[in-house]
Amino acid sequence: MCRDEDTGNTSQGNTSKSGQVKVIRRIHPLGPKPMDKTTKYKKALKLCSEISSVLSLTGGRQFEERMDVLETILKHWSSKKEVIILPVNSEGGVECG
Repeated sequence: MCRDEDTGNTSQGNTSKSGQVKVIRRIHPLGPKPMDKTTKYKKALKLCSEISSVLSLTGGRQFEERMDVLETILKHWSSKKEVIILPVNSEGGVECG
């Protein structure tokens, strides 16, 4: 039995008399095993720590603007709303592609 490192799915190979290998993949119908609350918290905390580290390197105005973006994300997520983020170029226009 083999484990696919990307998906976590297991597969089983059977060799026939002709030497060909038949692969049977078992895929969980609900996708990968869900993470528990502690694992999700640790993963989110690591990302937030990286964001804080990058944010701390910015100047006053840029720091405040980026903090506003994070506060807006938090406000919407707390209201069960999704957020779309679009990159902005140096002239203030939205980058396409």
